[in-house]
Amino acid sequence: MNLKKRDKDILKILNKNCRELDSTIARTLKISKQAVSYRIKKMQENRLIKKFYTEFNISKLGNNSYYIFLELERITNKIENEIIKKLINEENIGWIINSVGKINIILLVYAKTLSTFEELYSRIKNICSEHLKEATFSILTNSQKLSYRFLETDLEGVQTEQLRPILLDDEDIKLMRFLAQNAREKITTISNQTGLSIDIVRYRLKKLKENKVINGFRMKLDVSKLEIQWYLLLLKLQTIDEKTKKRFLNYILQQKEIYYLTSTVGNYDLIVDLHVTKSTDVRNLIFRLRDKFPEVIKNFETLLIFKEYKLSYLPSLPN
Repeated sequence: MNLKKRDKDILKILNKNCRELDSTIARTLKISKQAVSYRIKKMQENRLIKKFYTEFNISKLGNNSYYIFLELERITNKIENEIIKKLINEENIGWIINSVGKINIILLVYAKTLSTFEELYSRIKNICSEHLKEATFSILTNSQKLSYRFLETDLEGVQTEQLRPILLDDEDIKLMRFLAQNAREKITTISNQTGLSIDIVRYRLKKLKENKVINGFRMKLDVSKLEIQWYLLLLKLQTIDEKTKKRFLNYILQQKEIYYLTSTVGNYDLIVDLHVTKSTDVRNLIFRLRDKFPEVIKNFETLLIFKEYKLSYLPSLPN
């Protein structure tokens, strides 16, 4: 796709808050509401805009987040797809991608306790059964969502390790379940679909944002439509002091290729999402990191992301 300037302007606004009304976007850009609606619809039909979702603060819901890395063996495309299909049905798996590289499948999972995570981890390994060569995991401690740099905008989407959970009631839970994958729906539609009054929907939305249960209302783009490649850079760091680590992280955040930065404890120390136009951009970034911080990087893995199968920031909630 050729992204026209007007489309890009609309995406910039939706990227910050996908619940912005077409009429508000039209006033901001000084174009007609009909033009805004048409362009958004066309970008959805062309699958550039894949979905509008709500980014919940997992830690505020009393959960820790874990990345699980699955290395498979003796598999075909059919076997891998069957494994992924079973993983999609697991409620507390929030993110599923497969990749080209040493690791075949990467998951982001949510768990309130270590025992809950252990049970889920065991189920995941059983799903892979005899095709599992190795499974490893890292615990998320902090993540920063920088969003789509080609839209020239940054977001404040921060996840941390488990916090004191906020109390939710049935109306909150009903609203959150609907918004998880329907972030752009109108208030009237939300009311009709949830059975909550319009006033209650407005009030609950306001409180969830004030209590930082909701980080934001986001859009997910298929960057491959724009000839952008998505890579993960998995870094293991040397033993370094906090001052050096902070300088290293700040430098990474300034690089134009960075889409998402996650600090973890476990098999890897950092997980870096990259959006690049060619594979040599990844190599050049690694060279820059090594040259500027030769004492920091112990080893690394690069993975080309093939497909994203699931994205949800909502862990299981009580019925």
